[in-house]
Amino acid sequence: MVPSNLSQSLAQAVSLHLAGHPEEALTELDRCLEEGADTAELHLGRGHLLYELERFEEAAQSYSRVLALEPGHAVGAFHRAVCLEKLERWAEAAEQFRGVPESSGKAFEARLGRGICLLRLGQAAEALREFEGCARARTDHEDAIFGKAVALQQLGQHLQAREHYERLLGKRPDREDALTNLVALGAQISDGALMRSAAEKLLAANPKSAVALQGLAACAFQSEDFERAAEYAKRLARLDPDSYEAWYNLGVARQQLGRLTDAAEAYREAGRLKPESKDAWYNLARVLADTGEADRAREALERCLELDPAMADAAADLAWLAEQAGDLADAEKLYATAAEEAPDRKDVWFRLGVARLKAGKYGEAAQAFEACVEMQQQWPEAELNLARCYLSSGDRKAAVAAYDRFLKRDPDSVDALRAMAAIRLEDGEWKEALDYHRRLWESGERGAEICYNVGLLHQRLENVREAAKWYREAVAQDPNFAEALLNLGHALSSTGEQAEAVACWKKALALKPELSQGYFG
Repeated sequence: MVPSNLSQSLAQAVSLHLAGHPEEALTELDRCLEEGADTAELHLGRGHLLYELERFEEAAQSYSRVLALEPGHAVGAFHRAVCLEKLERWAEAAEQFRGVPESSGKAFEARLGRGICLLRLGQAAEALREFEGCARARTDHEDAIFGKAVALQQLGQHLQAREHYERLLGKRPDREDALTNLVALGAQISDGALMRSAAEKLLAANPKSAVALQGLAACAFQSEDFERAAEYAKRLARLDPDSYEAWYNLGVARQQLGRLTDAAEAYREAGRLKPESKDAWYNLARVLADTGEADRAREALERCLELDPAMADAAADLAWLAEQAGDLADAEKLYATAAEEAPDRKDVWFRLGVARLKAGKYGEAAQAFEACVEMQQQWPEAELNLARCYLSSGDRKAAVAAYDRFLKRDPDSVDALRAMAAIRLEDGEWKEALDYHRRLWESGERGAEICYNVGLLHQRLENVREAAKWYREAVAQDPNFAEALLNLGHALSSTGEQAEAVACWKKALALKPELSQGYFG
């Protein structure tokens, strides 16, 4: 039933709307609805007012009632589709736009709206067909050209998309959506010049454009112009203080510039805004470590591992800090974790070996260094440490084999020669030990200890005069070398130079009285 005063109520609602009182106009139409009015015109009016008040769900319901009463109502169908679009119900909106009759005055706008919904649904090819139809109908329609450009961009047809954006900008150089998409297009095709040009124009059109600042910051990072990158990132942070990306990028730029204290401040803010960000905490730790704040660096790295126990970089860096602090047990455990999570990281295996070596775990250390040698041939530090581990664990055969392999490649290695000289000396293989000491001498190692050992070996081989010569050299380099003086005395005594021998013995005993132990035994 239609109330007799419906026309009057509609007129009153129109007057109230014209006077700028949409809420009161809606109240007038709602009163008619309560009194039993149920016409397409009434619901059309309610839908219009509800849409204007941004009550899109209720507006869509009103337009649905229009279509229930008059199924072919073109305006009702179009506006219902627009409401669904506002509600981001893209699939329903696209279908509703399709239902707008071609013969209606809204056919062009409906096709345009359907294209937009299809873009939102990721159906770029279908959207392109709709926009091309719009462009044929109105060749210079900006929104049709823009929609076609977006569809082409989504389809990867970047050159054609760029042509359409530039066509739009030829008409309206400050059109922000076209400039925004050109910035993104430049990033997609790695065209820094395009991205920079579009971003600069966008920033001129809108000095507060986050997209423009992001694009310019990206270009600055790409060209390693960290001063400009920091400037743009700082402007972004000021524009949007709650932007994690802005603060994080500001930290990166400052870190690259060596402004570590400022970088730490930026990373802390990024971590506050996004506590689950491993990157922010990790970079903060690196900066703090570089500024000598080891304890705070360790706290940041521990935060990383709380977020991701398998984060090998954080475990390795935390292990290094623990090792530097002398916490070998923690260091070893963390290096082992890092090695497990990143088995190809040679540096982690090496540091794990060092930590175990320092802790006296020679067998386990050998396993770590074996992994190093397997991953990288001709790694002197790892090979020498591996040989040292074999020797310290009592596997002299493996140690000798390792040192021999090393010396075949590097015959002048002082570390390997010194180790082999000591091994042969301890084994009583005097001639071989003497040969290794000779090679050490020829390589430039000419300290008092080397001279003493050469003298000792000559004495063992009964080359007494040669032994005396080397003991003299040892004493010349270190006049207080008591053992050298004592043995020089023995050598001189054997050659009949008793007076000098006694003098050497007296001086040796004066320097080191404990050498007299066992004399009367």
